[in-house]
Amino acid sequence: MGQINIGTPIDTSLIQCCSCHKGYEIKGNLYDGNILICPHCGLKHKVDFKLIDKKIEILKKIDKLNLTAITIGAGATNMSSTLPPATWVDKNNPANETGKITSIEIYAVTGYGDLLNCEVGIFYVVSGNNLSTRSNVTLGTVTQGSKQTFTEDSESNPINMDVVAGDYIGLYWTGNGRIEREISGAGTWAVAGDNIPCTNVTFGADVNRSIGIGGIGATAGGGLSMKWNGVTLSKWNGVVIEKLNGIT
Repeated sequence: MGQINIGTPIDTSLIQCCSCHKGYEIKGNLYDGNILICPHCGLKHKVDFKLIDKKIEILKKIDKLNLTAITIGAGATNMSSTLPPATWVDKNNPANETGKITSIEIYAVTGYGDLLNCEVGIFYVVSGNNLSTRSNVTLGTVTQGSKQTFTEDSESNPINMDVVAGDYIGLYWTGNGRIEREISGAGTWAVAGDNIPCTNVTFGADVNRSIGIGGIGATAGGGLSMKWNGVTLSKWNGVVIEKLNGIT
């Protein structure tokens, strides 16, 4: 996969973050080769286009990366109660779009220990309270006491989890650690033991609950494209754009 080679400075003043939607420049915001970090909200953006002959020098301006932000789950906050280890799925804030989840946030409760061997899954309803996983990732240890954000799994690979609009996020872990829970919200599903991944498993359901977990991602929303000098493109130098911000 070819990478954008930043050489001669280019006008990128209208690059737009897919999370906070604020603009920023490539210059001064490069990290680890082809990773951009939004200076406003800190979200990492992967720039990964398939190019021929690396003719990036002809790129004059990127008006906007044409992506729609995805959110899923209640979000990682300090809540009023706790949950012990099990496979938990949060009914709050089902995914608003179809695409990829590239960032996961979890809040483990202070005083019980870290969450060990933590796994996160994207779940969908088969029927009733029967759920299956669409995608999953192993994060390893989640440190207690504050929001922890993961953009890579325990093997240092970028998180790139399939999600469909209406899906839910959940997790499983071992040890004595507990995750934050609020006694309000759309509710939860739960089942004992490790059920990530799972296929058509019956979960117990509860109401008026939410869990301290969330995910963020993006979708191209009907075909990968970008804008160059105000013109929407789906190809670059005759080659179809395969990825935007790490989203295929």
